[in-house]
Amino acid sequence: MTTKICYKCKNSLNVDNFHKQSRSPDGLSNVCKNCKRIQDKEYREQNKEKIDLKSKEYRKNNKEKIALKDKKYSEQNKEVISKKRKEYRERNKEQLAERRKQKYHSASEEEIALRKKKKKDYLKNAPEHVKQRKREYDKKYFASERGKNVLKNSLHKRRAQMLSSCDNTITLDALENLAKEQNYTCKWCNKPLNYELPKQIHLDHIIPLAKGGIHSIDNVCWSCASCNFKKSSKLPDEFIVDLNA
Repeated sequence: MTTKICYKCKNSLNVDNFHKQSRSPDGLSNVCKNCKRIQDKEYREQNKEKIDLKSKEYRKNNKEKIALKDKKYSEQNKEVISKKRKEYRERNKEQLAERRKQKYHSASEEEIALRKKKKKDYLKNAPEHVKQRKREYDKKYFASERGKNVLKNSLHKRRAQMLSSCDNTITLDALENLAKEQNYTCKWCNKPLNYELPKQIHLDHIIPLAKGGIHSIDNVCWSCASCNFKKSSKLPDEFIVDLNA
């Protein structure tokens, strides 16, 4: 048998146009593929709520099974998924940028702080290749025009914070006395400071300006570059815990 008559459209079609059906005498469906598609589409439109409810219940009762199936599919189709995602991002670049912008601006201060903390925690415990990729991205980003503007804006903002909180107690004599008090060592790791390499010696705010600290001799200390970068905007207690971890 090379042809068969469709029960729906009454056309005589090649057997390749019919789905296989084991319970049928000839092993083929009585409805051709085209009619079956139309029939299925009409059923879905007429029973949308029923199908959605059934699908929701199935997903709820088979979470592990679905997760395992999705994981298996992802592993077997990494290149296909990556290509589709890239194409989608290219097609919807503006919409995605607007969505991220709205999501960021609509977030509360607590949500933004939590987001930043999660990002820092992830990078801290991330594999070395992820950290290296982040360093390469940052280097490329801050070399771009946008990155330069962001950095410039950040420096202006920090300068404004320092000027608004300055009490004029930071003088050359005061800084020299501070170095003697610290025995010319880093405030945090106690390693000797190499004054032959000025870029490796930083004046660090004990209580960060971002956390309400002031630009005063009582709130600064001499630190090595490594400790200053690691401390960032952390409070002393938080940084000491991280340093000892």
